[in-house]
Amino acid sequence: MYRLLRSVAAASAVAGAAALLTTSAALASVSPLSEFEQARSRASTLQSGGDIRAKAALGAAADYLAVATAESLWVDENDAVPPPEGDAVFTNSTAALQELGRILTDHSVSSEAVLGVSGEIREAQTDLADIALEEVQGSTSAPGSAISKWKTAFSTLSKQISKATTSVPQSTVELAASDYLSSDEHELSAIPQPITGPALTLEGKPELFYFGAEGCPFCGVQRWSMAVALAQFGTFSPLAVQVSSTTDLDRATHTLSFYKAKYKSPYVAFVPVEAATNQPCRSETCEFPWTPLQAPTAGEQEILARYEVEGIPFLDVADSWATSGSYANPAVVSGMSWQQIAATLSEPASVAGQAIDGGAEILAAQICEVDGEQPARVCDSGVLRHYQEEAKSGFRSSFPPP
Repeated sequence: MYRLLRSVAAASAVAGAAALLTTSAALASVSPLSEFEQARSRASTLQSGGDIRAKAALGAAADYLAVATAESLWVDENDAVPPPEGDAVFTNSTAALQELGRILTDHSVSSEAVLGVSGEIREAQTDLADIALEEVQGSTSAPGSAISKWKTAFSTLSKQISKATTSVPQSTVELAASDYLSSDEHELSAIPQPITGPALTLEGKPELFYFGAEGCPFCGVQRWSMAVALAQFGTFSPLAVQVSSTTDLDRATHTLSFYKAKYKSPYVAFVPVEAATNQPCRSETCEFPWTPLQAPTAGEQEILARYEVEGIPFLDVADSWATSGSYANPAVVSGMSWQQIAATLSEPASVAGQAIDGGAEILAAQICEVDGEQPARVCDSGVLRHYQEEAKSGFRSSFPPP
């Protein structure tokens, strides 16, 4: 669980974390990150021989490329960086190209050298797009510019992962969940606590209030369980893929984001707040170590204050159950890509699948308690009834299979 205090913020980056998308070695002999860094170095070198105008343009280009190659944007040098981090890579590298374009006719620097730097930037952009397309659709064929191809790839990926996560058969979730809590080795990272407060409802339905941040790895693993559980009671619009902070604990935990998520259900309302991005906060006033994204409303602040919430993720299920932390430990998905995690959700024998689906069943049991045990196809499950009984004992007793 992440504390709200900055003292728990950044830990040293762990070497060897898995890439966002596994890169085919045939795509590029030099990584996109290396290409950007080389272009930055060459732009800086060219500054020494230019006039005032050229020095300014080359300096600005180098500065833009410094932003594009920031450690917080890259999990691995061969990454097809996801949105919105990839937006920063493309935006800043394109701005560098524009600066270089201003001095193509400046006689104080070699136009050939300037074109060479520009070519490296464009090649890096193309490689980013090709890596993403290769992994998502198996080829690099797509119309448009590098950035439009990259966006197409990640839009497709988000739809693929979101569909896989929200369409796990209920029987599969139940089998994985039963195996998880019947195992002597299961260990919940956080245990839901019964609470009593003013009825938390929205539009006449019990409300689930989630408070987290994109940079938080515990939030990252919790979202998988929440998406699987909530899909049994309603439907999500495609959820964007995301990673937790690349410079923090359990760096680059692959996950989904609830930012701007749309959810429809006849049984329950879902209100998520992603308080921060996964990018470092540069201000001393930040509540989290990451850049602010969404601010909770006055009513949501009241909930956080009422239960003295000191960490994220936090989940309030209709003011009947509250959980501070994630059901599973982010270590269970360490080094796994979005595709690998999504696949484990339908593999009841896998460690990650059991932990995530087990967490989903814990949440489903809470929802059934507050929504009148609806729908029956979910709430009448024998496994879910066992989970409800287990919750009453704080998940500390033995959990017999149904």
